[in-house]
Amino acid sequence: MKGFKKLEYQVARETSFEYNIGEGAFLELIRKSADAFFFVDSEVRMNHKRTFNSLPHHVVAGGEIEKSVGTALELYPIAIEISRKSNTFIAVGGGTVIDIVGYVVNTVTPRKKLIIAPTTLASMVQGFFSDRFYLNYDWKKDQVSVPGSPALVVVDPLFVETESSPNRTFGWLIALCNAVSYDSNLFDYLSKNLFKVDLTDLIWSILKHRAKNIEKGFPAIGETLANYVLEASGLRLSYPVAYAFAAIMELEFSLKTGFLSMKDYLRVREIMSKFRPERRIAIDFSHVIERLAEKGSEVRLSVLQGIGKITTMVIESSLLRQYMRNALERGLSLIG
Repeated sequence: MKGFKKLEYQVARETSFEYNIGEGAFLELIRKSADAFFFVDSEVRMNHKRTFNSLPHHVVAGGEIEKSVGTALELYPIAIEISRKSNTFIAVGGGTVIDIVGYVVNTVTPRKKLIIAPTTLASMVQGFFSDRFYLNYDWKKDQVSVPGSPALVVVDPLFVETESSPNRTFGWLIALCNAVSYDSNLFDYLSKNLFKVDLTDLIWSILKHRAKNIEKGFPAIGETLANYVLEASGLRLSYPVAYAFAAIMELEFSLKTGFLSMKDYLRVREIMSKFRPERRIAIDFSHVIERLAEKGSEVRLSVLQGIGKITTMVIESSLLRQYMRNALERGLSLIG
């Protein structure tokens, strides 16, 4: 795939895969995958009918509620049947569809090649930096998993043009959170050119930082608490929206614990205030506090030490709940 930006990620000593990033990368993948079978996100299928009409495919509903054992069981016989005539499966969709398909393929057809093509801005900038695929269970996030990783990740920013408005908006916020966590220069550039930067360059830059920092155990601000927010909503929020609320919480926490200066806090908060949805998003933050209480005595969070500087710390969940209550009293949500 000439002309695309590339990135290689080492999952284990003998396992690695490559990212191909750029506009037109997905059509190039189609041209080179004559015998492949596609599992396609229902929203992507609806928005790109002409692309998939002539391709062998099966539609998979996305979303956290659908990322379940029940959905996987429905797909098992389809994957087994298709594997008799196809050696390659391609998962096309957001993070939930990628996890569902990855779980299914690595459970019932583990010797087949799996390629993933993220189609949401959130799934593009977060990438895939794991050796497992996850399903939700009992209304809890990522409770069941199987080992596995893709052979190739194809990132085509053209898919972002047809993504739903709220998810696309908060996908930009996730990009911003990665920039503020890992690279002050990238944060400065993104802050001044919000929604206008070249997505290929932006995604490639963020994935490079994530490849290095995720391996060291430093997720971006907002990433850890996002799962708590999702569970508090009964998995009804989309991941980008849950992440947005979580990022604001961890920003507040960074300030309250003294890791982040007021100057940098106000700077980040000002940029975050630009991410307002078209309509109010209903969420009861008291449920998030309840979920923290259920998780045990300690929680590990990402905290900002400054623009482009991230670390993690373990905090007593009771203290974190108190910080959150204080933040709520001040009007924590910039985007609700």
